[in-house]
Amino acid sequence: MVSSRTGSFLARSGGVNPLRRPRLASTRAAVRARRDWALDLRYLPHHLAEICRRAPSRRDSGRLRLFNLDVHIGPIGDFRAITAPMGVDLTDWTISGHADVIGRHREPVLGFNACNWSRLSPRVVDKFLDRYGHYLDRFDGFVTTTTPAFSTLFLRLQKPIIALCATRYEQPFTDKPHLWRWLDDQLRKGVADGQLHVIANNLGDQAYLRHFTGIASTYIPSLCSYTSAPYTPRDRHFAIASRSVACTQRIREDSRNLARPIGELLPARATWQERNSLRGWVHIPYNISQMAIFEQYWENVPIYIPDDKFLLDLWHQDPDGVLSQLSMYQVLGLPTDHLPAGDPNRTHDPGVIRWWLDRSDYGPRRELSEIVRFSSFEHLSELLATQDDEALSERMRQSNVVRQDAVLTAWEQAIESVWGRP
Repeated sequence: MVSSRTGSFLARSGGVNPLRRPRLASTRAAVRARRDWALDLRYLPHHLAEICRRAPSRRDSGRLRLFNLDVHIGPIGDFRAITAPMGVDLTDWTISGHADVIGRHREPVLGFNACNWSRLSPRVVDKFLDRYGHYLDRFDGFVTTTTPAFSTLFLRLQKPIIALCATRYEQPFTDKPHLWRWLDDQLRKGVADGQLHVIANNLGDQAYLRHFTGIASTYIPSLCSYTSAPYTPRDRHFAIASRSVACTQRIREDSRNLARPIGELLPARATWQERNSLRGWVHIPYNISQMAIFEQYWENVPIYIPDDKFLLDLWHQDPDGVLSQLSMYQVLGLPTDHLPAGDPNRTHDPGVIRWWLDRSDYGPRRELSEIVRFSSFEHLSELLATQDDEALSERMRQSNVVRQDAVLTAWEQAIESVWGRP
């Protein structure tokens, strides 16, 4: 039975029927979205009860209370693990399809959820604040990660916001120029007013944001210390993480099955401990910054990635399988030949691919210094056959000590500069 308080909340939501979904491209996708949303609705009573529950103020708890709404579990998980010991209490509503990986369920947010968040617009912001503004007012501020465009949901509340650029910031507006311009205006105004504080967890997104908006951001790389799954190799094989069928097949053949596709070694929803029980991972990257690589690096799992020259050669051979998500233009299948020279979305241009590689987490200025780079498939096979896993893992552990100290210090300074000491 729905309580009177719940009923009044639904009334303020304009009588919205949570089962109504946007029109989707295919019948199959629509059926799947409706099914998933119906599963999410199991948690609606708890969701509505939280909205109505009185929360302690910062004065009562002595801790900084922040809110997040996110479609990715990694970057916000990283923020939580880093800042909780600093006195930050984070309430995060995940609408990620991978929520179950961290033992969570997707939050049934009315009007802005896993099924329709890509329809973000000024009108959607108005309705969201109409429904949740009173609840959100209890927090000291907000954190957005995936995607930074979610900052527009909170700007009107006139409280500090940290926007963490962990992906191309304009998502979901890449193919909606008028909304992309609206977003840029909102972000610039938020920064100019001193309300919005932008941090990038990789050099690529930092440069990308500045290219389109002129906004300067602070670079603080990911740590990903939340996995709690130490490197304990029990399987002699290396996993191949690749979206290129040709690369996967060649690596497998040249290594004589020492390296094998992920699906042959692990279940679809493998735990971090299962993933870290392999000897190591060979990555053919689809992006210049991937949370899975940081997760493995933190646990000192040996990682192998093509060097930049070889990676560019592989991209030439298979652009749909190698570095295939540098731009949302690639993800959405949008043409890029009309874009001006120097646009980071001109991903048909080898010069742009090099621009992205120069800013990768594993590139010339790489954060992850102990990743092993290989210059050919033959070189990789030799490395896999001769590498001292234990020694490599120990070097990674030592580099993580230095990385952790730098990242924690940077976040302490960032939090204090925005909210003061928690």
